[in-house]
Amino acid sequence: MAALLLSGISSLKAQLGPSNPERTLNRISFGSCNRHNAPQPLWGPIVENNPDLWIWLGDNIYGDTEDMDTLKAKYDAQKSRPEYQALLKTTPVVGIWDDHDYGVNDGGREYSRRVESQQLMLNFLDVPGDAPQRSQMGAYAAYKPLARQV
Repeated sequence: MAALLLSGISSLKAQLGPSNPERTLNRISFGSCNRHNAPQPLWGPIVENNPDLWIWLGDNIYGDTEDMDTLKAKYDAQKSRPEYQALLKTTPVVGIWDDHDYGVNDGGREYSRRVESQQLMLNFLDVPGDAPQRSQMGAYAAYKPLARQV
């Protein structure tokens, strides 16, 4: 989790929207270990709770493949789920990855496809093309709205 909180504010402001980019974050929801192809009954209650921010804590999907087309398809499947789309319509989303997002169980820096899989995960999160996460090793970031560290 600490890895998530280490660099720039611009992409969160962009995700908070032009109408009020510096609103206070009062309710932050988070989760991990999400199977893109399994029932996901929790999105409804999460959306009903009206979070100001959703944070993926890793294992956002279970990619578990070295085939980047397959990994992309799994991210796309998650992103297109109607119940997840309901969250995306109302709530900014940020996140970090874990081994299954990389593409292999218990994978680490030795994983040969991590650069490509990082870009796929950042695409899934709609991280802007000029965000620091796009050019650094690792998907970590930090956000600091209204001089408060998130």
